[in-house]
Amino acid sequence: MRLYAAEPTLSITGAAADHRLILTPAELPALLTEIARLLGMNVEADVSADVSDARHKWIAAVATDLQAAGRRSLIAVGPVLPVELHRLAYAVNARLGTLANTLELVKPQHFAGEHGPESFEDLLTAMETDDVETLIVLEANPAYASASAVRFARALENVDWSLHAGQYFDETAVLCTWHVPTPHVLETWSDCRHRDGTASLIQPLIAPLFNSQSLHTLLEFLNQSNPRQPYDIVRDSWQRRHPSGFEAFWRRSLLDGVITEPVSAMSVTGAVPGFDESKVGRITVPAASSEQEATWTLAIRPDPYLDSGLQANNSWLQELPKPWTNLTWGNAALVSPDDAARAGWQNGDVLEIKTSAGSIRIPLLIVPGQARRVCTLHLGYGRRRSGRHGQNVGVDITPVMTSDQSWNISGATLTPVGERKTLAIAQPHQLMENRDLIRTTTFAALAHGEAPVIA
Repeated sequence: MRLYAAEPTLSITGAAADHRLILTPAELPALLTEIARLLGMNVEADVSADVSDARHKWIAAVATDLQAAGRRSLIAVGPVLPVELHRLAYAVNARLGTLANTLELVKPQHFAGEHGPESFEDLLTAMETDDVETLIVLEANPAYASASAVRFARALENVDWSLHAGQYFDETAVLCTWHVPTPHVLETWSDCRHRDGTASLIQPLIAPLFNSQSLHTLLEFLNQSNPRQPYDIVRDSWQRRHPSGFEAFWRRSLLDGVITEPVSAMSVTGAVPGFDESKVGRITVPAASSEQEATWTLAIRPDPYLDSGLQANNSWLQELPKPWTNLTWGNAALVSPDDAARAGWQNGDVLEIKTSAGSIRIPLLIVPGQARRVCTLHLGYGRRRSGRHGQNVGVDITPVMTSDQSWNISGATLTPVGERKTLAIAQPHQLMENRDLIRTTTFAALAHGEAPVIA
C-alpha cells in the first residue's frame, strides 16, 4: 500500500504518508482536476492550472498508482474542502471502481423537522428580521463555536424569549433569558444514532451529581405539564417501535450495546442511481494573482484535543502537548520557516491578523511542513465562559472567520505589533534536558583543547 497526501498544514495522516505534497488550499482543486484528467475524465475548470514540473511528476505518479490499483484504491477529500471537490472525488472513485470495495456509501440520516429554518444561515436571517419569538438552544454554543458567533449574539437581542440547555453556563447561555443545566451524558438515560443509522442506548454510570434536567425531561416539560423521568421516556420510545417481544428486545439491546434493527447503509457496486460523470460540475481553479502573493490564506482547523472548544475546561487536555508543535495551554498562528525568515519573525512574536470579518492578535509559532503564505489557526481557545481551567486561555479566532469561507479564508493580512509572548511549549526543538547526548566541534577546536559545544 502507498499513501499520498496533499495538504497545506501538517497532519497525522500527512506525516505518515509515503509521499507528501505541500499545497495551499487554493491549489488543491488544480491537483484533483489534473489527476482526473490523467485518468481520462473530461473535467471542466474555470482556469487552467499552472502546474510546475515537480508537481506534475508527483501528480503523474499518483495517477499511475491509482490506475494500477483500480478498485483497491481510494481518494479521500477532507471536510474543509468545498462540495465541488467532493463531487469530483466521488466521480474519480466511481471511475476507478472503488465503490462497494474500498468505499461504502451510506445514506445520511436527516433529523430536521418539517418546519422551521433549514440552515443556521436561515435562522440568523429570521432572527435579524424579528421573525423568531422563541428560541431554544440545546447543548450548543453558537455565540462562540460558529463562524457567525458575533452575528448570532447580536441577532439574539431581537428574540423575545430564549432558553439555553447545557452543562456549562457558556457564551450562549449568558445571553439567553433562561439557562437549564443538563447532566453529563453518563449521568442519565438516553439513546443515540450514528450517521449510518446504527442506534444505541446510553445507560447512566452514576446518579447526577448536581441538580440538572435531561433534554428528554426538558422537552417533554415544554410539551406537557407532568414530564417523566429519562428512563421512562427512552424506554417508551423504543417500546412503540418494537411492541412485540419488547422485554427481550430491551434486555438484548442493553447487553449488546447496540440496537439490532435494520440500518440504512447503502452499499453499491456501481455509481449512485442517476449519477452522471459528465455532469460533475465545473471546478473552480483560482489563478495566481498579485493580491494573493501580498495576502495570506487562513487555514482554520479544530484543535486536536479541544475540538471547537467543547473540552476547553479539561485541564488534562490543555496540558497535553499538541502533535508536531508540543504547544500546551494556548494556540498560535502557525507559519512556515520560509515565510518567517522572509519577514524576520520569531517564535512568540505577536501578530495582528485581519480579514474582512475582523481582527485578532495572536503569537506566532514557526512550524515545518506549512504551505507558503498559509497561516493555520486552531479553534477552541479564548473562551470567555467555560469554567476556571479553560477560561481566557489562548485566543478566540472566531472574529476573523467569515460565514462563506469558514475553513479556508483568503485575503488575510498578518502584521507584527511589536510585542512578544512566551509560548508554553513542552519540549523545544533539540532540547536535551542537560543530558547533552549530541555535541558538535571542529578539528581546530579539538587541536586547541576546546570542549565540544552542545548541538
